[in-house]
Amino acid sequence: MAGLTIQEMMRLPKLEGIRFVRGREKILNEIHNVNIIDNPHSYEWFTAGDFLLTTGYIFKDDTESQKTLIRELHELNCSGLGIKIKRYWDEIPQTILDEAEKYGFPVIEIPFTYSLAQVSNIINDEVFKRENSELNKYKDITRVFNQVTLDGGDLWDMTAKVNSVIDNPVIMLDSQFNLLAYAEHEANPEPLAQWLTLEERMPCFPKSFTNIIPQDAKRFPLSLKRQLSKGNRTVTCRIKPVAHAQSIYGYMVVWETVSKMDRIDYVALETAAISAALERIKAKQIEEAKLRQRQDFFNDVIEGRILSVNALRNLAQLHGVNIQQPHVVFVVEVPQSQEHQLTSIIDVIKLLTRKLKTRVHAFSKQPHVIGLFELSSEEPESIKDLHDFMQQLDEALSSQLGSQDFRFGISNVCQDFLTISRAAGIAFDVLKMAPLIASTNHQYYFQQLISYHLLDTTLSNDHMLEFFENTLGALHTYDFAHNSDLIGTLEMYYQCHGNISETSKQLFVHRNTIIYRLEKIKEVLATTLTNAEENFNYQMALRIYKLLQLHHQKK
Repeated sequence: MAGLTIQEMMRLPKLEGIRFVRGREKILNEIHNVNIIDNPHSYEWFTAGDFLLTTGYIFKDDTESQKTLIRELHELNCSGLGIKIKRYWDEIPQTILDEAEKYGFPVIEIPFTYSLAQVSNIINDEVFKRENSELNKYKDITRVFNQVTLDGGDLWDMTAKVNSVIDNPVIMLDSQFNLLAYAEHEANPEPLAQWLTLEERMPCFPKSFTNIIPQDAKRFPLSLKRQLSKGNRTVTCRIKPVAHAQSIYGYMVVWETVSKMDRIDYVALETAAISAALERIKAKQIEEAKLRQRQDFFNDVIEGRILSVNALRNLAQLHGVNIQQPHVVFVVEVPQSQEHQLTSIIDVIKLLTRKLKTRVHAFSKQPHVIGLFELSSEEPESIKDLHDFMQQLDEALSSQLGSQDFRFGISNVCQDFLTISRAAGIAFDVLKMAPLIASTNHQYYFQQLISYHLLDTTLSNDHMLEFFENTLGALHTYDFAHNSDLIGTLEMYYQCHGNISETSKQLFVHRNTIIYRLEKIKEVLATTLTNAEENFNYQMALRIYKLLQLHHQKK
């Protein structure tokens, strides 16, 4: 049995006296449900095939709302509108009649003698009598999407099936509005590629579009209507959340350009969304298991617990690591960071990896994110790729973390992946020694701190102290006794390559003051500061001095 049409509704004996006033060309529109409009902003809760009833009170004195009423119901593909007269309107307003004429939308006049609840019950009773045939259609749709799942189909297969059922292009997004899959339609007058970024796992729609989509499943209507505009062209989108147990796993977007959605299309969309939600849950569980295995592998690698070359080769291949290539380890440190911040940093690294077409493996180890950057070679061009990546990561994290402190420690090049744990240790050492050099940057490379690393890993504190006492000990004693900082002046003098004017500029003192201090340093150390061997020892002692200070701070 076919659904109840408006023509058949007009002939129901229990509704004698109702009158067709506009939209007679749509007299065969099928009614699938009856709703009462009691809110001027409730359109998103209606769907194709709904027959709406109103007394007109909420639109009584607002001609723009009356126009919007007809336009929105037409856009939703509702079957018609019944207006009860002699309550708030003596007759149906001309604005509504003109708008209904414009869209060919059925408008029915309901006599004052009927209550809206009475009309609703009469029509729904007739609709329910015919629901068996609809039920069979729903079963067929459910069977179609269940079969996709049983056949092992993925989201691309699911999206293609929705496309064929509802006869419109379909886009599948994840919960962050990144593209998962899409299906174009050969008759689409507004090709997806002309409007959207169709790159998998990347944002698909502009933020101006996605920012107004609810991310709470409880706040989502049956489907959401949103429009996308470009110049004088507009596309209507129907959005359905891919949700389960009040959690949103993504969104299905119907690009409504080929055919208007009817009730059975919405049923298909709902069924597909349920199937897609189950698919996303399954995929999420698989991904979480893979991430745990991946995390364990990288932890073992960094800790040096994998000693077998064969085991390392097999596990690395499983997790997409090319151990034949040289790698550089970098460690991102965010003091007092939360787990979600580390996850966000990893997401930024993934985006940059795709953007710059590099191979980087990243994982978290509170309060750090550890990354393995794969070099194509040790040639300067490959090293430049590393520096470009670090610079862009620095800029991205500066924007994301704001004023929150963070820094990178970057290791030397590791040729043998079996010894990658040493490179990781060096990256952590670089972070530890980063405060020893003055820098406004967040990036610290092993090459910058190689001398500190050599001293720190070769000499004991006692040996370093002895070396310092034998070289700059007298200067340190003088500073302590006279509350001066001749050691600091000497360090800046070396940093400025022996240029007195530049030294005075950096220390914000007069040039003559620097000359006086240098003469005092020469006097205390009994040196001329011209002997290369002595200058090397003094510079080494300055580094040792910083290391001793660093060790003292950590006690």
